[in-house]
Amino acid sequence: MKLSYKPIALLFTIISITAASCKKDRQTQSSTDTFPKVFQYQGVTLSTERVFTYQGEVSDPVVKAKAIISTELNLMSHSVSTPQNDITFTSPEKIEIANDHYSGDLSSNGKQAFYNDVHTEISMDNGDDIRAVFSPFYKHLNIFNENNKYLYTSSLIFTSDDSAAKVIGIDICFLHRDPTTNKLIKKYTTSSSNEFNPSSINTALDKNDTLAIREFTTNYVIKK
Repeated sequence: MKLSYKPIALLFTIISITAASCKKDRQTQSSTDTFPKVFQYQGVTLSTERVFTYQGEVSDPVVKAKAIISTELNLMSHSVSTPQNDITFTSPEKIEIANDHYSGDLSSNGKQAFYNDVHTEISMDNGDDIRAVFSPFYKHLNIFNENNKYLYTSSLIFTSDDSAAKVIGIDICFLHRDPTTNKLIKKYTTSSSNEFNPSSINTALDKNDTLAIREFTTNYVIKK
């Protein structure tokens, strides 16, 4: 498993530049916007499953179907009936969900990345910490280096307008196998709000590893 974190280290090097650029390009709000804006949960929309090995994306439908079962991506579900908290935009760059507070910047393609104001110190050498394991597969970096300490913060990736909002999410299942014997070493699963980073396939997967993903959106409408 190629978790040398060299790609992450590079991202850490440029994160301050990226953050500065995002702030500079932050979306300008119309003078007619009023806050707070409250959005109410409506349901989940699932996207197509995708499977990857260190060689790239799997296109064979039979191999892909087997991998979805072996990684247990097929067992991950999002119940529409599960109650979800309202999302409140207190400003263009601040949201609240229950007792959690997030701050955001404009990201690419009109998407806005919000990050929890609470940061947790983690060890990048802990192979059992899924926050570190899955970090290379995320487009929006939520682990950063501050004073030689690695800090994690949860993210929420949004698209929104005056009437609706969508939280972009991703389910990831990862089978890490011995590159020589093909023996299963560890199975990891997680679901979070982020986007997939396809460039991680060439750097974070070893021979015999399997990665299965499914992107989804959690849908909200303005509460009247």
